[in-house]
Amino acid sequence: MMLCAIIFSANAQTDSFTRYSVGINAGTFGGGIWGATNIADNFVLRVGFSHFGLTFPTDLEESFAAYNRQTLQQLPNEVDVNFGRPRWRMPHGKVIAGWYPNPNGIFSLQLGTYIGAFDFVVSGQVDHPTPEDIFFEFVNVRLEPRADGTFDGRLRMGNIIKPYFGIGLGRIIPNSNIGFQFDLGVAYQGRLRFISDQATIGNVNEEIHSEHIPEGLEIISTIADIFRFWPVMNFSLSYRF
Repeated sequence: MMLCAIIFSANAQTDSFTRYSVGINAGTFGGGIWGATNIADNFVLRVGFSHFGLTFPTDLEESFAAYNRQTLQQLPNEVDVNFGRPRWRMPHGKVIAGWYPNPNGIFSLQLGTYIGAFDFVVSGQVDHPTPEDIFFEFVNVRLEPRADGTFDGRLRMGNIIKPYFGIGLGRIIPNSNIGFQFDLGVAYQGRLRFISDQATIGNVNEEIHSEHIPEGLEIISTIADIFRFWPVMNFSLSYRF
């Protein structure tokens, strides 16, 4: 309904694409940049990119019972596995339309989408003379390393396309040269998925909440508890030209 109103309003008025602004923002999708223009008296279209990245200071080294992939028999010696530091990556583009009930006011309703990946990445290395012939289990996940002993996987929080709805205080295209905007809303991400060519996992949600999660990786469970509806808060500084 809002998109139809935008199209109708833009077609009915002649002052579309007459005002422009650029800005920077910081919030729960990380830091970013964006550009905006008016598509009607009280509609503003914003397009931008945000990113957040974090590497956790946790480096696990453990030994596991190894099994032959063909015979499924346990090998006499355990394998030493080095898990690299987990990484949290959130690159996202965004397309958001803002509707100002009062064209000169500071309150707006925001509707749009975030587009990108919300990944918790884990990788590692197996110390074994023939890693391509073995598998081992970690947190009830079956891992089959590559020929060079490496493996990786990622927990992806939801879908690539994430619908967003929120409210805004301030002006994306300020009346003066400099302006501020605060956005508060929620993005729907969808179900948690596990992606890996070297690992097999059953029910993702059950496993990440199990008692087998190693100390230092409990953040995975915390993130999963709130991943479907990701709270969005943004502070923006804009410049009109």
